[in-house]
Amino acid sequence: MMIHGYKMDEMQSSIVETDTPGSSAVFKRVVLFASVLSLMVMTMGGGISSRGMIAEDSYYYKAKTKPSSVLLPLLRNVYDDISIHGSYTPIYWPIPPLGVTGFMPILKNCYNLNLTKRNESIEEPSLDIVSGFVNVDLESDYGISKAYELGLMESNVANIITTTKIYEAQNLFDDKHLPKIFLMIRHPFQRLYDIFYINKYRLQTNDYENYTNFLDYLEQDENIPHNHMVSHLSLTVNANLKRDNLISAVEVLNRTIVGLFEHPLSSVKRFEHYFKWVTLTSTSSEKCVERMVTKKIESIPKLSPLGPEWKILEKTNKFDYQFYKYASKIYKLQGRTIFKRVRGTK
Repeated sequence: MMIHGYKMDEMQSSIVETDTPGSSAVFKRVVLFASVLSLMVMTMGGGISSRGMIAEDSYYYKAKTKPSSVLLPLLRNVYDDISIHGSYTPIYWPIPPLGVTGFMPILKNCYNLNLTKRNESIEEPSLDIVSGFVNVDLESDYGISKAYELGLMESNVANIITTTKIYEAQNLFDDKHLPKIFLMIRHPFQRLYDIFYINKYRLQTNDYENYTNFLDYLEQDENIPHNHMVSHLSLTVNANLKRDNLISAVEVLNRTIVGLFEHPLSSVKRFEHYFKWVTLTSTSSEKCVERMVTKKIESIPKLSPLGPEWKILEKTNKFDYQFYKYASKIYKLQGRTIFKRVRGTK
């Protein structure tokens, strides 16, 4: 399946379209939540509005009425002093492509963590672990409702909730099972080059055969996922994005543990410390991470900032570019605060 220019089924992240079943109470709960989201989007002009939001400094925003407090009511602030071990469940938002192909293998193979992904070869979703994934679909409203019915959170079988539907997945949580979000962010221009490079040269996707190079791809393809991060977090299509949507996305970002693909080893070290994965690892985990970073991340060529492609992307991805700049500053801030005394996280 092609989604936003990349094959999700070939990148370890299946998105399942499932027919709506009967009218279970849980499914009604999800549908109601989705309806509230739709109403908010329509009411606020196509996305989460941040009117009333004021800048405290160049990268941290406080809102008089925080949109994420409405859409993510149970999300805990990562700066909370309370220990998260045994009290919170990590949510990982896999931002394609490397958030899927580059980082998820590190979590699964180097730390032996159980993630979430539906296995299509098995007839029904379940809490069984199949190849390192809990067999639930968290990429559809119906799948989320089924995971709730199965008691995903109460079972504690998943070490990490892995989903792109971070708002809808809030239906899984309650005051006894609280979420904290972490994510790995790639420079948005490089991220689009990664999509092109992986599809054309690694997966050899047919749709990419007609593009001679990345510049050709940028000039011809009308389905490029521009400003994907801000669009996703603000529930607003790219064509309707405004600065308010950027600020809303940053407000969510402020409540997450931020990792950068430009600093993969130190980012992984931060996650390991914060979520106490070290108790689950073997002595070879560090070498495993280094191998994975070399093979999955650093092997992709870097996009030059001096080429014409960069100039095009400055215009077409200005919101994600600003979002990335905020993320970089938050990353530095967390290095000076949360991870100040943690070796290997700078």
